[in-house]
This record gives sequence, C-alpha cells and structure tokens, in this order.
Amino acid sequence: VPRERVADPPRRILLSALLWSVVVIMPFSFAAGKRADYIVPAYPTMALIAAWWVLDRSPWPRLWRLAVAVAAGAIAVMAVVNWIGTDQRRSTIDAMNGVAARLLEERERPHAPPLVVVDPLFMTQLSSMATTGRPADSSETSILNAIDRGEPLRIGYTREHASPAFVARLDQLEAAGRLHERWRVPLQWEHDKKVVDLEFVFDEVAGTR
Repeated sequence: VPRERVADPPRRILLSALLWSVVVIMPFSFAAGKRADYIVPAYPTMALIAAWWVLDRSPWPRLWRLAVAVAAGAIAVMAVVNWIGTDQRRSTIDAMNGVAARLLEERERPHAPPLVVVDPLFMTQLSSMATTGRPADSSETSILNAIDRGEPLRIGYTREHASPAFVARLDQLEAAGRLHERWRVPLQWEHDKKVVDLEFVFDEVAGTR
C-alpha cells in the first residue's frame, strides 16, 4: 500500500486490525481456553479487512484478491480449529456452560450474600459473574479477610486449584457450622494435552454479624 494511502485514517485503523489479527490472534489463540477471548473477535476484524480490499480501487487489481484469500483462509482455519476438539474438550465446555448457568441463577437470588468466584486462569469468564464488582475481591486473601470479618459470602471454586490454606479454612468453617455446600459440578480440564478431573464447588458461608 503506498505511503499516502496508508496515511488515510480508515486505512490506518484497518492496517492496525490486520496487524492485531496476525500478531496476536494467529500465533497465540488456538488453545481452547482462549477462543472466546481472541478467535471470536477475529471474525469481524477479518471481515472488515476483506471488505476494505474488495471496495478499495487499488492500482494493483490483483492485490486485493490475495488479501481476500488470506482473510477468508484465516476465517476458515479458525472455524475449523474452533470446531475440531476432543470429546473431553467438548464435555469441558458443556460443563462450564452448566456452571455459568447456575451462577447466573445464583446471581439473581434476592437478598442473597455477595457472590465471588476464586479465579484460576481457565475460569476468568466465570469470575466476571461475581457481583462484588472488583476482580480483587475474588482473590483468596480478600475472601478469607471478609470471612474473618464475619461477612456472609457465596463462594465458587475448584478445590484442586485452591491453596491448601484456603481449603483448610473452608473445612474449619464447615466443621463450625458456618459453611454448607449448595452444589458441585464435575469438570474435565485439558491442560498440556492431559485431561484433569476437577470439581467446581459452590459454598455458602453464614455471617456472624
């Protein structure tokens, strides 16, 4: 693209979108846990890039065809990668959707204690359903401090990813009668080409004040 054409504001935006797609999406986004964050937003980005080249009256009439082919090929590759997966990966997605649906139900409960989700990396999207409003409130330290202050809480977490100190504190609360388990959902998480069995546990802690 000639320098004077690159200087056109719409073209600068679309060139930035192209670079973002190539540098960020293509190398780093084929992992199942990142598709919702990177690959899905790539579809409109690639469509804009393809449309730009189709409508542009370039002095090189064949160049836009190459760009359209590259963009269409990228969309096709991402669609195939998004579709192909092991049975364990599909079951993980289904289970996570089930957890998300139950968390949404919990969030709608009237007069219920605040809801927090302890946030390992693969559950970032679930933690966004917490009603506390601040990501820091989903840290183990913040949750334990709130419990020590006597505040009521509803906590979603996986025991396999929680720290031993956090799990031990919750076990103490259960023994003291302040905590009861509301529900749990089995999960299979694929990590480093290995399938790990997990359980998402949802507990409610009674307040003392």
